[in-house]
Amino acid sequence: MAVHSISGNLLDGLGVFAARGYQRLLAVDRHSPIAADVGSADQWSGAIGMEYTFDEAPLAGISRVLPDALRDALSRAGGMP
Repeated sequence: MAVHSISGNLLDGLGVFAARGYQRLLAVDRHSPIAADVGSADQWSGAIGMEYTFDEAPLAGISRVLPDALRDALSRAGGMP
């Protein structure tokens, strides 16, 4: 995926994006009537679009609190020392 900011700031403003992907159908899906008649087991996808990103300043407090809360929860569950 690629993103380009039109407004000059990736964290706040207007931008455009492009994405592409590939999947290979396996087993039963590969032999479906649609793939067999008009398609292929190799599936390519793509997207282009515009996006708007809001200023993250109102969420800055949440981003500082959440990691601490997650660390505490994992610690209580025995997932972190």
